Order: sequence, then C-alpha cells, then structure tokens
Amino acid sequence: MLASIKIGNKAGFLKPDRSFKLDISNPSNRALERLGGFIYNNGAIIIHLTPDTYKAFSYICTHYGCIMGYDENSNTLVCPCQCGMYDLEGNAISGVPVKPLRQFEVSKEGNVLTITDNNDE
Repeated sequence: MLASIKIGNKAGFLKPDRSFKLDISNPSNRALERLGGFIYNNGAIIIHLTPDTYKAFSYICTHYGCIMGYDENSNTLVCPCQCGMYDLEGNAISGVPVKPLRQFEVSKEGNVLTITDNNDE
C-alpha cells in the first residue's frame, strides 16, 4: 500500500482566495463518485466518505512534507516517508508526526464541492 502513494515536496494550499470548486461529474474527478474515492487537487486531498460526507485536508504530512495517501481499509491518511498515520479528523495517530493535518471545510451543492481554507495561517 505504501509503495503506491506518491511522494512529493512541500506545497501549500494554492488558491489566493482560499477556496476552490470541484465538479464531481467532471471525468478528472471521477474517483469522488464512489465511496472511499479520493483525489488530489490544489494542495488538498479530498475524500468521499459517506453518501453525504466529503473531507479535505492538506495533502502535506506535517512531519517531513511528503504527499499523504488515503487508506480506505483503515480509514486513515498515511505518509509514505515515515509511516505516519492520521485519522479522519486530521489528528496524528501513529508514527513520527505529532502535529495535526490542516483540515479544510467542504460543502456540496448539486455536483459541485466547494473546498475552503478557514484556517488562520
């Protein structure tokens, strides 16, 4: 599982207006149509958890800056660099990381998700 997770360098939430929209019906976002599906977009990992629940976090591990992956079987976010794991509230639950992941607000209207960074940083 860890071998399939992409590793990258540090990057932030990229939109200057601190929010962006995703059309779930767009073929490039097709993974979000199924429960457990996830995509990377604009510095975030967006995960479809239940029919009405989507979560979004910074895809950057707080320890080493690697790109996080989602493990659908354990419902955790996983860092492939130091085997850090985070729960779906963004809390570090195992491995080296101690700081939580940055979480973004997700709202849905029709087929469109709006992901907003309401963090003060």
